[in-house]
Amino acid sequence: MRTVQEVNSDILGCFKRGEHEMEAGFPYENPLNDLQRELIETYAEEHGEAWLGRINLYRTDPEGPIIWKWNGELVLNFGARFVIPSFDEELERMILERSKAEYTGTKADYARISPIFQRIEDLGGKLLVWN
Repeated sequence: MRTVQEVNSDILGCFKRGEHEMEAGFPYENPLNDLQRELIETYAEEHGEAWLGRINLYRTDPEGPIIWKWNGELVLNFGARFVIPSFDEELERMILERSKAEYTGTKADYARISPIFQRIEDLGGKLLVWN
């Protein structure tokens, strides 16, 4: 099995080659999405488990989990926004606070979302990028 670092390198290469673009000849799926799934699997192997999460809590699914333990099943495109090594109550709180806050523009939202991304990084997590 490959390492998280190797999969990340391939993800960057995918962007450099433009394989994340729909015009690149991948009308339904593309290498980027498969690499995100491989990243989750590799992450779980390296850390013993993987916890997935979402950042944007849409009104269409307000009661779905925010952070959940990956059970090995296929993750659909856009099914998760990040992967972390274990559940983190602080990260979940930050995401909920952002979701409940009144949207007053991009500047205020940036001030809320930046710490979320920093928390994911501090936990050793990875952002998932889908197409």
